[in-house]
Amino acid sequence: MIRRLASLRKLRRDNRATAILEFALTAPVFLLLIMGIFDYCWQMYAQQVLQGAVSQSARSSTLEGYVSDPSGLDAKVRSQVLKVFKNADVHFSRKAYESFSEVSNPETFDDRNGNGVRDPGECFEDVNNNGTLDNDRGSTGNGSADDVVLYTASMKFKRVLPVWRVLGMPQETTLSSSTILRNQPYSANTSTKRVICT
Repeated sequence: MIRRLASLRKLRRDNRATAILEFALTAPVFLLLIMGIFDYCWQMYAQQVLQGAVSQSARSSTLEGYVSDPSGLDAKVRSQVLKVFKNADVHFSRKAYESFSEVSNPETFDDRNGNGVRDPGECFEDVNNNGTLDNDRGSTGNGSADDVVLYTASMKFKRVLPVWRVLGMPQETTLSSSTILRNQPYSANTSTKRVICT
């Protein structure tokens, strides 16, 4: 018993392996932190690449030449993104509004009984001309002359480092970028609003 106590005292005073033990405990946390910072910076770079491509294409999309077929602009954005992120999956959406104040606002309805829900017989303003009451009054597409367009691109890609998998999170992430611009007044704009009562 005395020998054991003596061995424990001797072991407790021995400092030779302290540095190795400290390194073994702190290195994984430190490496995970460094990889996390690198991965976060890579995602910030991805966001900037996407935002730059979207802004440039959105400015071009306001011109008359791209209103009827904006797929050429989508191809430009996709090509800019794929130069840096080879396996990214890029998707686009456009919503057109008559003014900036209407962006992402719902269509209005006459709530006669005050319950906050459109009931049969209550009229609503069908701004996007699709025959249904929508939570977003924008019409799909690039709109027409003088319309306000919300242009959104999203990209889904795999993260560079396995930090997220180690933390139990998905390895893929999705980033999106939007911009709002007004089309040039190249012709007369016509409103498609109508009131529907059913």
